[in-house]
Amino acid sequence: MRNFTEQYASLTTVDCVDLPYWDLCAALRPAFKIAEWAGDDSTARRMRELHKWFVSQAFEKLPVP
Repeated sequence: MRNFTEQYASLTTVDCVDLPYWDLCAALRPAFKIAEWAGDDSTARRMRELHKWFVSQAFEKLPVP
């Protein structure tokens, strides 16, 4: 994920300052479907851990007013 974002940012003039906000928007929809997608409790637990990490890192990167 980071490698892709860094590579993309290096090849474009798009300002990525709002990327954490859009990451959070993208993370909202799957949050309620993890159990359905996972198939078993162990996979669901791992998916929730990764989802939590993704949301946390997005919050940490939000610009502070």
